[in-house]
Formats: sequence, C-alpha cells, structure tokens
Amino acid sequence: MSDPAAVGQEADARGGGPGTLLSQLELRPPVALPPDATISDAARAMMGAGVSAVVLAPGGAVITERDLVHALASGLPPTASAAAVASPEPLVVNEEASALEALATMLRHGFRHLVVVDRAGRPRSLLTLSEAAAVVLGGVEVPPWLAGLRLALHVEMHVD
Repeated sequence: MSDPAAVGQEADARGGGPGTLLSQLELRPPVALPPDATISDAARAMMGAGVSAVVLAPGGAVITERDLVHALASGLPPTASAAAVASPEPLVVNEEASALEALATMLRHGFRHLVVVDRAGRPRSLLTLSEAAAVVLGGVEVPPWLAGLRLALHVEMHVD
C-alpha cells in the first residue's frame, strides 16, 4: 500500500495536487469595477473578461453570476447598484493556503468563489470552485485501465 503523504508529494511535484499552494499557481488578478458600478456593468465585465465574479473596488465586495441572477429574479433593474447585491465581506483565503484547503473552504460554505489575498491582505485573485478542484485533481494519475477505456469509448463513438 502506498504512503498517502508520499503520493501527495509526488502529485505536487507533477504540477498539481492537494498540497499545491495557491501562491504557486498562476492566478489572474480579479476584475475590478468602481463602487458605483451597476448590475449591468458587472454583467458586461464578467462577459468581457470571461469570468464569473468581479470585485468592487476599493472595498473588495464581490458580485457573482449567482448574485446577478438573484437580483434580476427579484425585480431589480439592470441599472441598480451592483454593491446592493454584492457580498460586502466575501470569504477570503491567504495565498499560502493549499488548493485542498481552498476547495474544502468553498465546499464547507457552499460558495463557488473565494478571494485569494496576499500577505498584506490585498486581493490577488478570485479562485473558482472548478479551478481549485482542477488543481487538487491535477496531481491524480488516471489508472491505465481507465485511460484505455476512455480511448476505446472515444474511438467507438467516432466510428461511422
């Protein structure tokens, strides 16, 4: 039987895995909007940048796609203040936390975004649930039999 700690260290050495620190990842800076941004501004910024959440500067409130859906479903107009529907004190994690810690934090709180802050407490990035899961699982090797099965299914499905 493999030593779980050794397996985790091997996974991290391959460029992913549960112990990978967030500071080791190339995370893009959060998309920031001015505090007077509207719901419509937030939606356009998300679409334009291909992200699912933005930060309202300078306070650091976060507005997500889920917030936009709730806002519109409750009847707020697109011209309403984004700050009115944003999370004013979002959940944060230090960049020295592991990917597994970040993933566990999101799952524990039911969030799909987590603000990654640097040592000074400044937002460094908005980490998504799928990004954290990809890093954690990135160190997991696919067993050869599963890789073969995936290949067989791919070939079978593409045969005319």
